[in-house]
Amino acid sequence: MKVELKKIKNIAENNPIAIATMMSDNKPNIIAVAFAKVISEKEIIITDNFMVQTLKDLSFNNNVALIV
Repeated sequence: MKVELKKIKNIAENNPIAIATMMSDNKPNIIAVAFAKVISEKEIIITDNFMVQTLKDLSFNNNVALIV
């Protein structure tokens, strides 16, 4: 694992993160997530706690922003 990925993994896995998606009416949807697990440079597992709107957003546009 690269040094940068180790740093990102440490920060993301030990702090709450925010996930931003875009709703179908082009409004942002931002949620807080308490648990995340970094798998690789392109994969992160997050908890799904009542993410109804976020799942709808992902079917409309699968781009997300993670704020750590």
